[in-house]
Amino acid sequence: MSVPTPDRSACPAEPRVPAHEFEPENLTPVPSPPESLDPAAVRCYVEQYEIAYKWRAVADDYGGVREFHVDTSPETAVAGEDAVLVEDDAALAHGRFGDETPMGHFDSATYPFAYLVTDEGVWRAEGGHREEPPDPRSAGTLLQCFDG
Repeated sequence: MSVPTPDRSACPAEPRVPAHEFEPENLTPVPSPPESLDPAAVRCYVEQYEIAYKWRAVADDYGGVREFHVDTSPETAVAGEDAVLVEDDAALAHGRFGDETPMGHFDSATYPFAYLVTDEGVWRAEGGHREEPPDPRSAGTLLQCFDG
């Protein structure tokens, strides 16, 4: 499958993340694009983006998620000349919520995700529990376009 090129008119003005109202003090920021397509750099970028993305997806749950983690074991592969594919078939999101001590704790069902990172942009796709990671080239959402 070929590597996509983002339609510049479809590029979001800001990195695409789920909308949320609750804004915890330590909310993980969306990372800056990787400086290169080195697989290790891209993997680090994807792991950071996934935490930022999923925290925002659940930030308003339980009266406000105050602490959040995603356990991942992604596989990284070169996908063409100018692209890196990062996939995980069983990521686990978990965290703490509430104002009282001790805070409540939650674990999500495991879920698969995949990112495709090129020198022009990043796409993300997520599947359901016990599914294979979807292909972000065909089933992904363009999260961000990179200047370049």
